[in-house]
Amino acid sequence: MPKAIFNIMYIDFNKYNYSLIDESQRSSYIERDKAAYKEILRKWFDNDVDKIVERKWLVEDISCLASVSDFIRLLKEAENLFEFGFYTGCIALTGISAEDFTKFLATKSGREKLVTQSQHKRINTLKSEYLITEMTHNSLDVIRKIRNGCLHYNEDFKQKDNDELKSDAIQGLNEFKKIVKDLLGELTSTPESNFDSFLKVMEEAAKQSVSENYESVKNFEDMNMKLRNASSILLGLPTAFHPITEIVVLSGIYTVLEVDLDIEPPEVTLQDASNGLPVIVDLQKDDKQIFKREGIKEGDTVQVRIRSEISKLGQTEAWKFLNLRKV
Repeated sequence: MPKAIFNIMYIDFNKYNYSLIDESQRSSYIERDKAAYKEILRKWFDNDVDKIVERKWLVEDISCLASVSDFIRLLKEAENLFEFGFYTGCIALTGISAEDFTKFLATKSGREKLVTQSQHKRINTLKSEYLITEMTHNSLDVIRKIRNGCLHYNEDFKQKDNDELKSDAIQGLNEFKKIVKDLLGELTSTPESNFDSFLKVMEEAAKQSVSENYESVKNFEDMNMKLRNASSILLGLPTAFHPITEIVVLSGIYTVLEVDLDIEPPEVTLQDASNGLPVIVDLQKDDKQIFKREGIKEGDTVQVRIRSEISKLGQTEAWKFLNLRKV
């Protein structure tokens, strides 16, 4: 027997009847209600944030793509819908994105006539002409079937509970992200190429972190997290300390690469003599006096002991001198 689907009332009273208020005073009522709704949203988000984060960790990463096509924009929206628990919307957008992707492949392969065909015929033809592998075809077919059940809203789909919808949504989403990563991803087998990719990611992440348009980077903190993750994946650098670590202290011989006393806070760039890695250290008032007294300049060798607190991301924050002397 089909499950009852009209047993929950849809309550859509989101706005007050402002016609009851004198027109000259309506704007103040509206602004008051908008402020109240902001608090409702904050409370709703705070209550659900743990579930949102857990769902985020179920989604596979692509790493990075040099350019963003329309199907990638749809894929990003589908991922956002999954994170917030809107599984039906995620299924629909993943399916639409996958269809647009196969049209992209057909056009790129010189098979423009496939664009007007159904997704079923298109992926079968792409496979028969060896333009996609059987594994890619099978994944695209799974996404197609899940999406069709959703968009046609057949009886089987209507009977699915929230957990089943979640399972369908994450399966389709991850199947498609794996296809895109395998066929379009930027990861290479050479350290030089991966380092170039990391530099491009750094530049683009910095731009997106201050952009008014939501792209791949939400804000400065998100930029730091993504760059930490990118350095671990592209460069293989273990840049995250153990979660229980609160403070890191380093000692050694360093070369002074650059001294900048005209910015706030003033800073010095050092290069570790043992491994060649650079580190930027903020200068306190006493440090500046030591630099001036001992005449420390660029190119000099110094023996230092520096300290940094560890951020919530497990990374060092501002480095400060504990000891400093010219060698």
